[in-house]
Amino acid sequence: VDEPATLDGIASSMLRLGALTGAAGAAEAAATYRAAIARLRDRYASRAEVRVFYQVWPQPLLTLNGRHLVSDVLALCGGRNVFADLDALVPPVSTEAVLAADPQVIVTTDDTIADPVALWRQWPRLRAVQAGTVYSLSSDLVTRASPRLAEGVEVTCRALDRAREVYRRRAPPR
Repeated sequence: VDEPATLDGIASSMLRLGALTGAAGAAEAAATYRAAIARLRDRYASRAEVRVFYQVWPQPLLTLNGRHLVSDVLALCGGRNVFADLDALVPPVSTEAVLAADPQVIVTTDDTIADPVALWRQWPRLRAVQAGTVYSLSSDLVTRASPRLAEGVEVTCRALDRAREVYRRRAPPR
C-alpha cells in the first residue's frame, strides 16, 4: 500500500516503486515531477489566500481534512481547506457546517456531482454561490497520486485564480 499524503510524497513513492520494480526511468520521472511542482510553488507562492470547501461526495456530504493530498494541492495554490482541522481523513460534514464555514470557493470533481452549481444554488447566501465560484475539476487530474497530479495542481490553481479575480472585481468579502 502506498498512499502519499503530500505532493513531495508522490516523488518519493515514484522512487520507491521504481526501485522495487527495477524501472530505469523512475529517477528521471521523479525529477521531472519535482521540477514541475517547484515551478508551480514559485508561481503561486504569493497568491492571496482563499477559503475552500472541497466536496468529495454529496450524500452523505463528505470532505477531506488537512492531512489529505488534496489539501496539499489547495495549499500550494493559496487555498485553505475550511475543514482541515477535522480528525478523520474523509470526514462527513453537515450542510449547516458548510454554511457556517461560508467558503469563498467550493471545489468538487467531475466524477462526483453532475452539477455542483445546481446542488449549492439552494443556499444563495453562501459566499461561493453568490460569487459563482463553485468549480468541478477533472478527477483524473486532481485526485490521483501520480505524476499527472502536477497537471491537476495547475488546473486547481487556475480555478482558485479565477475565484480571486471574481472577488477582486466585487466588493470586499463580508
